[in-house]
Amino acid sequence: MPTNLNIDDKLLNKAKRLGKHKTKREAVTVALQEYIRRFTIDELFKLAGKIDYFEDYDYKEARRRRNGAHRHSGVVGNLPKTAARPVGSRTRKAA
Repeated sequence: MPTNLNIDDKLLNKAKRLGKHKTKREAVTVALQEYIRRFTIDELFKLAGKIDYFEDYDYKEARRRRNGAHRHSGVVGNLPKTAARPVGSRTRKAA
């Protein structure tokens, strides 16, 4: 969408030169993307220390419980071949 802006030529030319941009449009686009990126990062930093979490949380154990799998005794293949798979388990496709 065409937009007309009154931008300081010295400022725009300096941005164009420093960024090695071929066009003014490219310089403005990159500048806006960087502006948005920086403000997004600043917002994330403001959240630092505001999120509660458990340091001893074991996501692997939670995943096993969610999928219905339990820790095995360390013996591989201790289930009969006809045993049902746990809910949510995936099968690999043949290569």
